[in-house]
Amino acid sequence: MAFTTPLAGEFGNAGVGTIPGPFQMSLNGTLNRAFRIGEGRRQLQFRLSANNMLNHVMITRFGTTVNASNFGLATGVAGMRTVQAQFRFNF
Repeated sequence: MAFTTPLAGEFGNAGVGTIPGPFQMSLNGTLNRAFRIGEGRRQLQFRLSANNMLNHVMITRFGTTVNASNFGLATGVAGMRTVQAQFRFNF
């Protein structure tokens, strides 16, 4: 067995990164567009930005307590897709 319960009152000796997680990927993107208004310097800008555009689940924690009911299962996830729209008027 790869992992065992340490003796009572002692910590285990597993190193950092010994429990690898699944592959994680996040794609962020931004679209910008500026519209000139009239002959002057007036301008309307539009910006749309998205984090995690593909909406993939990003697991952040696993159950690591040996013999627990959640051992090896995902116990936490990061926030899903967020989209933000922004308008700006320059004069």
